[in-house]
Amino acid sequence: MIGNFNVDIHKYYMDKNKYTQLDIVRMLTDDYGIETKIDAVKKWTRKENPSTPSDDRVNALASIYRISPLELDTEYENIKKEIVKKEIKQNPDQHINMMAIMQSMPDIVILPSITIGTEEIINLSTIEPTYIHRDLLPINFDSKNVTVGKILGDSMEPKYNENDIVFFDIVDGRSVILPNGIYIVRYGSTVQIKSVQFLGNGDVELVSLNPSYRTIRPVKDLGLEDWEIIGKPFIHWDIGITSKLQEK
Repeated sequence: MIGNFNVDIHKYYMDKNKYTQLDIVRMLTDDYGIETKIDAVKKWTRKENPSTPSDDRVNALASIYRISPLELDTEYENIKKEIVKKEIKQNPDQHINMMAIMQSMPDIVILPSITIGTEEIINLSTIEPTYIHRDLLPINFDSKNVTVGKILGDSMEPKYNENDIVFFDIVDGRSVILPNGIYIVRYGSTVQIKSVQFLGNGDVELVSLNPSYRTIRPVKDLGLEDWEIIGKPFIHWDIGITSKLQEK
């Protein structure tokens, strides 16, 4: 059962399919066995105080238009948003596989995502999208140059744990000053999050927060001059975020 009939959506699909009000009467009566008068159909589309069709007629209209009956409810957009918000808050680690419906929602931010810690070269054209509701992001969040990364491994514990999510601002060829700090770095085909110490000689020290891992100098230790700073983390969701969000 819908709350209020969405006249605009009804008219949109009538126009899109080039249906007249008489066509609607004929299809409901002849094809769906729901006797309907032309006066009733006219009342559904009048400008002031339009009437709401019965549930069986709404279901039939949805079938005719090949849409969900919910789309004929004026509250559909709010219903859709609430469903998605609830799902995302309960399962934030599954954003990458969220339903396609989010792609058309203004409250959803779509960001590229990678796994950090695996031996792979970043190729933004093949990266999977991540869907994140704006309610989970800072006010005035700007998605430009932002990529999402999922941590793999324990080299940056205790600050970053496996499966943690980080948002990072990608350098992407921009001329920026990079002080020592934590960055997403690529050396060779390895992409990792490390504490980076710039040495000023074309090399860097890549320091793990977990003392079990040794410090790496890509050029000196590995003979790799092909290294670069991919970006700097600025938002960090730890693996406990699911339970934290569910408590809200």
